[in-house]
Amino acid sequence: MRAKKLIFILLALTACTQAPAPQPSVQPSDEPSAEPSVEPVVPVDPGPVGERLLDVVFAPDGTAADTSPQALTMNTVSGGTVMAYLQPDAEVYAPRFWAAPGTSVGTGFYRARYASGTPFAQGLADGHSLECVLMCDFDAARLPDATVSAFSGLERGGSGLYVKKTFCFEVGLSGGVSVIADSGVIPQRGVYYHLLGVYDADRAEVRIYVDGVLKGSAPAEGRFAVPPTKAACWYGIGVDATPSGLATGAWSGDIIAPRIYDNALTDAHAAALSQAAPACEPYTMRITATDYLTDISLRPGSAFRFFADGLQEGDRLLFAAGGKTVDLPATFHPARGFLSAPVTTELQAEEYALLVGRGRQLAPVGNVRLTVAADAEEPRRPAAVAHRGWWLSTAVPENSVAALKAAQDGGCEAAEMDIWITTDGEVYVNHDGTLDGVRIENSTSETVGRLTLTNGEPIPTLDQYLDQHARNTATTLVIEVKTHASRARNDACVDAALAAVDRHGLADHVQYIAFDLENCRRIAKARPGAMVGYLNGDLDPLTLKEMGIMQLDYQTSPFTFHPEWIRTAHANGMLVNMWTLDKDEDIKLAIQLGADYITTNAPERVFALREKYFD
Repeated sequence: MRAKKLIFILLALTACTQAPAPQPSVQPSDEPSAEPSVEPVVPVDPGPVGERLLDVVFAPDGTAADTSPQALTMNTVSGGTVMAYLQPDAEVYAPRFWAAPGTSVGTGFYRARYASGTPFAQGLADGHSLECVLMCDFDAARLPDATVSAFSGLERGGSGLYVKKTFCFEVGLSGGVSVIADSGVIPQRGVYYHLLGVYDADRAEVRIYVDGVLKGSAPAEGRFAVPPTKAACWYGIGVDATPSGLATGAWSGDIIAPRIYDNALTDAHAAALSQAAPACEPYTMRITATDYLTDISLRPGSAFRFFADGLQEGDRLLFAAGGKTVDLPATFHPARGFLSAPVTTELQAEEYALLVGRGRQLAPVGNVRLTVAADAEEPRRPAAVAHRGWWLSTAVPENSVAALKAAQDGGCEAAEMDIWITTDGEVYVNHDGTLDGVRIENSTSETVGRLTLTNGEPIPTLDQYLDQHARNTATTLVIEVKTHASRARNDACVDAALAAVDRHGLADHVQYIAFDLENCRRIAKARPGAMVGYLNGDLDPLTLKEMGIMQLDYQTSPFTFHPEWIRTAHANGMLVNMWTLDKDEDIKLAIQLGADYITTNAPERVFALREKYFD
C-alpha cells in the first residue's frame, strides 16, 4: 500500500497547473485543535516541486547530511538533549529533542551552513518553501511568551518555522521587516503535523500550511533578506540561528525530513506533500526525570537499571547502535520507579542510543556506553567517607568530636580528619592549620589548647578524637597528615600519629592519607600492614605499590584520563578513593569509574545513590 501511495503522489507531481488563490487566514483559537487538521483533498495536477535547496537525512549515529544538489555543510552539535532514533511509522531516522522549550542552548541541535551570494542564497531570495513533519512534546497552549523553533534560520533575515503558541512561518525582508504567517493552529502535544511555509516572491506573500491545508497568509512587500553576517547564515534544526555559540528557541519533540525547496509551492503542492508524508501515530509516552549509569561494564545476566517518571508495566529497554537494535524485556519496579533488564551478549557494541519501548511507541531517553563481557569490572557499591566528619548537614563544626560522632551514628563506613603537630609535640585535629589567627605548627599546645570551635567544643587533640573513635570502630578513621613547613616537622607529625594510634590499640581500624609522598612512604615503611593513600593524583598504581602505598586517593579527573589505573589497582589488591564529591552527577561519575570509597561532605547523597543503583 505504501508503494502504491508514493507512485500516486509522484504521478501527481509530474504536470504543471495554476494553483488556486490562497484562502484567508484562520484566526487563532484559545484551545488546542481537536484534530491535527481537516483531511485535505489531493489535487490532480499539483505541478513539479522544483529542486531541493536542502534535504536533511539523519543517520543512526545521530549525524546529519544534506542530500540535495547544494550539499550544504551539516554540523551536528551533539549534546545530552537530542538523539536520533528510528521513528517506527516514518521508517526513517529522526532526532528527538528534549531541551526546555524556547531556551537558549549551546549543544543538542543541527546546523546547515550556507553563504550569501551562492545559488542557495539566491534560491531563497526569489521564493522558497520550508517543509517538515514535527511533533511538539510540550504543551503549546500553556507556553509562555516564548518562541520554540523547529526549523529556522531567522537572524535579521532568513526564514523559519516555529511555535509561538500557534504554528508560524516567518520571513525576514529588507529594512529589518519581519512578516509572519500565523496558522492559528495550536498544536496538540504528541501529535505529528506536516508543515509547509512558503515565501512567494512573485505574489509578495508568505503562507503556512498545516497538514496540506492553507491556514494563514500575510503580504510580504520587499526583498528577501539574507542574514547580514556570515556567522548567522545557517538554518537550525531544533533551534533558531544566531551569530553566537548559543542557539535560541530550543525544540522539544521530533523533527522529520526537514527540506527547503527553491520555489514557492502552491496549495496543490502542499496537499500532495502532506499526503506523501508519513502518518505517525500520536506520541503519548511521558518519560521524564531519567536517571541511569551512563558508562558502565556489566557481566552477562547482570541487570541494567533505568529510573524515570512515567514508566509502566510492560515497558522495554532498547539499545540501538549501528542500525541494529537489541530489545530487552524489562521488569518494572513501581515502588522505586525503575526498569531492570538483564543484559545479554547480543550487546556487542559499546556506544548505544537508549530508548524505552511501549508497544510500537518509542521514547528516546539518552545515550549509554555499555560493555558486556564475562570479565567486566562492574561498578562497586562505594563506601561513604565523611569528609572532616559529618558536619555540613548536621550543623556541627568540621573536624570536631561531634562531627566524628555524627559520622559514626549515621552509619558512614569511614570518617576523614586532618592533623597538625605543635612545637612541643601535641597533635591537634584541624584542616586549615590556623584557628582564630593561631598557626598550630608554630605554636605550643598551651596556646592551641585554649582555642574553641563554633559549638563551644575545644579544638580536639588526636587522643581525644581516638577516644571517640574507639567507641564505634565500625566507622574507620582516615587520618590525613597535613603537609608541614619542613621535613622534620612532617616526620614528627607522622611518628606522633602512629604512636597515638598504637596507644589506643586502633591500628586495625585506621587508614592514613597525605599529599606529601614522603609522609606516605614513611607510614607505609613503619606500618607495612596499614592502608595508606596518596592524594596528589600524579602516580600510577604500580609505582605506588612498590612503595607500599596501597590506595589511590585521587580526584575523579586523573581517573578520567587514566581509567586503566582503576583496573590495575583492583587487580593488584589496591583500593581506589575519590574526593571530594557532593553533587549527584559527580558521585555517579565516581561509581561508574569504579570507586571503592567516595569522600564527601554529603554522605546522605552517597547513601541515596548507592541504594538506587545497587540495593
